Amino acid sequence: MSAILDLLPKFAIIENVPEILRTKILIGKNWVLIDDYIKNKLGKFYFINENKVVNAMLYGVPQSRKRCVYLFARKDLGIHWEFPNPFTHIITMREAIGDLPSLDPEITDADERTI
Repeated sequence: MSAILDLLPKFAIIENVPEILRTKILIGKNWVLIDDYIKNKLGKFYFINENKVVNAMLYGVPQSRKRCVYLFARKDLGIHWEFPNPFTHIITMREAIGDLPSLDPEITDADERTI
């Protein structure tokens, strides 16, 4: 986060586990939610997205993986950066890599072995 404050880029992203929204850190003598700390430090310079917890599978990744993603857009740009609407089609692992050849010539399918 200090790099963002030092450089003040037009856009920045912080990504972590969703539990970051419920985690506190000690600042001086006070325990503060990391989410509140980020908003207090960067909120004067950046618009910060509202919906921070997203599931990667809703954006084309063939894996259900929830992440907390902060999207920062510098206020002087006048842009409120938010996630687009989720995809309507969930991509499966079979769709993503199902056409790749097996690395083991003895295996013809995930559940079958040749004789």
